[in-house]
Amino acid sequence: MNVYIIIGAGVVILVALFLFLNKNKSNTEVKKRPTNNAASVKKPAREEVQREVPKQSVKKAPQIALPQCNFSPFDHSRLFDMGLEKEEVSEFVQELIPQIASQIPLIEKALANSDFVQLESLTHAIKGSSTTVGTGGVADLLSEFNTYLKNGTEKEVILTYLKYLKHYHAQLVKQYT
Repeated sequence: MNVYIIIGAGVVILVALFLFLNKNKSNTEVKKRPTNNAASVKKPAREEVQREVPKQSVKKAPQIALPQCNFSPFDHSRLFDMGLEKEEVSEFVQELIPQIASQIPLIEKALANSDFVQLESLTHAIKGSSTTVGTGGVADLLSEFNTYLKNGTEKEVILTYLKYLKHYHAQLVKQYT
């Protein structure tokens, strides 16, 4: 039933547009007034002003703002603030590195399948781990990436986040191995 309402509304809009354009067409034609008296001989014939139909502007697709991902280096000091010892902190970070590495191919596969729900789920899991362990770097990236995936589906944006995820993961590996 909703389809018939939409089609009916479309027909009404088309008819109104047709009538509007035809009305404007008759108003825009140049009409000369007849020159029957002497006064009109001295003066050039007045022509009606031709009206221009406003052109409909063509809307361009909005440019997609790609994420910049300029995050500070990863910092695990919050674990010390929680009272953990250096060995425990090191263990948490060392567990985070392969966890992220194992999720990257799964994220790529979900993106290839346009499975945005799975993408959000995968990034949510490693976001939780990384933000528990530290701040900056990969933790901040994953927070922003996961927040985008709550509603965003632009593949170009997701590919940019994925590129930076690999970059910040590599930095994490260099920083802690």
